[in-house]
Amino acid sequence: MVWQVPKRAVRNFLADDAITLAAALAFYAMLSLAPLLVLTLTVLGFMGDSTQQRVIAQTQNLIGPQAGQGLELLLNNAKAQRVGATISAIVGLAVLILSATSVFGQLQYSLSRIFNVRAKRGFVKGWLSKRLTSLLMVFGIGVVVLASIVVSSVISFTFRGSGPAAQIINLVVSLLVFTAIFMIMFRILPDIRITWKNTVVGAIISSILFVVGMWAIGKYLGSSGTSSVYGAAGSLVVLLLWIYYSSIILFLGAELTQAYAQCCGIEIVPNEFAEWDPEAAKTHQAPQREPEPEPAHAGIDS
Repeated sequence: MVWQVPKRAVRNFLADDAITLAAALAFYAMLSLAPLLVLTLTVLGFMGDSTQQRVIAQTQNLIGPQAGQGLELLLNNAKAQRVGATISAIVGLAVLILSATSVFGQLQYSLSRIFNVRAKRGFVKGWLSKRLTSLLMVFGIGVVVLASIVVSSVISFTFRGSGPAAQIINLVVSLLVFTAIFMIMFRILPDIRITWKNTVVGAIISSILFVVGMWAIGKYLGSSGTSSVYGAAGSLVVLLLWIYYSSIILFLGAELTQAYAQCCGIEIVPNEFAEWDPEAAKTHQAPQREPEPEPAHAGIDS
């Protein structure tokens, strides 16, 4: 069964056209990134400038210097666009929340497709539930990230620098944080019923792939000269590529979660807002073996 899980996951990944889903998610993420940054700045504004700087530094360490420049550009523009008038602030906040959660709406659609379910048509309550779930995801992941920053700060203070021990502990903390984030995504975002226990394996594998993949992506983007080719927009293009590659890793992790459940006989069913998608389910059907021919004497009475 060990080799059946990755084999089935890769087959389903290709059948679901997950690369196209990753491209769509990267597009929505770029559109939602500025609103997300504004919301993040609003929350972090209550914690002081030092917390904001730590978040920026940790993010740049994760995505690399070139993609970090694109993020910093969006961050500076987001700061410049913050408004203070009461009515404008309320309207702006509503627009920001709607825009910021659109990326999680696309992520919900993609993960639901991977798990062979679709939203019921004309289900307004389901749409509102998705938006609320997306908003909770924004703050939930933010809390996890902030917790990791606090832990990293404590580790750096305890070990007085960035020695081998601090680096190893930071790596373990990063893996635990990403595992928690992936578990939240696989458990809450798709329109399915799945237990936390059944998301653990896929989340652990996804976090390992994510950490290794982000290191490889950072090395590749740092040496490929992409930013110089695109001139002034180079840092934003690098950031877009980083999100695209990250989305591919995320969807591969979702496929691993589903493949593990299928190989272990774990039943995954739609929730009350969704139904089975027969078209998507066709792509996940295992190839059928040819029936064995009946013996020549099978129809002869003894």
